Amino acid sequence: MQKALPWLAISLLAVAVCSAVAWHMAWPSPPPAPPTSMPTAVGVGIPPQVAMQTSDLAMTYRSHQIEVQTAPCPDGGPPDAYLLFDGPHEPESLWRLPQSREAADRWKGVVLARFHPDRKLDEVVLSAWGDCGMRAGPYLLFGDPEWIARSHEVFDSPTTNGK
Repeated sequence: MQKALPWLAISLLAVAVCSAVAWHMAWPSPPPAPPTSMPTAVGVGIPPQVAMQTSDLAMTYRSHQIEVQTAPCPDGGPPDAYLLFDGPHEPESLWRLPQSREAADRWKGVVLARFHPDRKLDEVVLSAWGDCGMRAGPYLLFGDPEWIARSHEVFDSPTTNGK
C-alpha cells in the first residue's frame, strides 16, 4: 500500500495539470491590443501622447524665437526620449553622449527631453544634474547648461505658463 501511494499522488497531479492545461486552452485568446504607439520617420514607436507633447515642446521653443530640431531615440532606446538641438548635429552620435554633469561641455547646443510626468525622483535627479537639468511640465530636460538657462526663460515666462 505504501508503494502505491506515491504513484497515486503522481497520477492525480498529472491529471490535475492536464485538466488545467485543457481548461486554459478551451478559452479563446483575447483579441490583440490596439496599437499604443505611432511610427515616426526613423521607425521608432512613440506613444501618441509623448509624440504630441514633444512637438508641443518644440513649438514652445519656436514660439520664443528659438529654432530647434528634434530627433526621436533610435530603435532599441527609450521611446519616451527626444533630442532637441539647434545646430548642425548628427543625432546618431548625440544619443551616445553620457548623461552626466561632468560631460556638459559635450552637450553644447543639445538637450535631451524625457517624458517623465512622475516627479518622485526630481529632487535627486535634478540636484545631481545641477545647471544641466530642469523640469518642464511632464518632461525632464538634460543637456547644455546654456540651453537649460534659455529653457528656464522659456518655461518660466508668463506666456508659457498662461499668466
